[in-house]
Amino acid sequence: MSIVETARNAVKAAAETALQNPAVQKVTGRGETESAGPVTLTIAVDVPTARAFWTDTPQLSRVLGDIASVSDDGGDVVTWTVSDGNDVAVAVETTRSADDHGVRFTRRDDSGDLAVVRFAEAPLDLGTEVTLELDLPLPDVATRIAAYKILYRARALLQTGEIPTLVPTPSARPSEK
Repeated sequence: MSIVETARNAVKAAAETALQNPAVQKVTGRGETESAGPVTLTIAVDVPTARAFWTDTPQLSRVLGDIASVSDDGGDVVTWTVSDGNDVAVAVETTRSADDHGVRFTRRDDSGDLAVVRFAEAPLDLGTEVTLELDLPLPDVATRIAAYKILYRARALLQTGEIPTLVPTPSARPSEK
């Protein structure tokens, strides 16, 4: 056996051992399928304004940007359409239900909630604590990152009226070239 094969086998054995660790399974999404857990962000608006935002499908589409779009039938059926960038779109139909404490988007095929948004008064009158829990077919880390990005963009839109972007915007000044 060559030294390269010995090293390859040692790395493979170490990786297999690491993947047996429950903490690693939680981070990589391997092992038990469970929710990635909620993500909470404080937004400087009152609870009714935050609740109204999460029931406004055009606003949700703005927050999701080019990743997905959200539409409703005028009632409580909400369709989330996700595009992979290659003209292949996957649509998930959900039923929206809202109460004083949150908004829930439950998959219509009875496979559970797609998203649960909860609201609570933030301490010291700082606004509203918005908690988002997603159930996506992604590793836990990616699901939590997606939840944070959605909340971050929603907070920006609610507080400033704009969504942060890295896309170049035209300037009103003439070029110095």
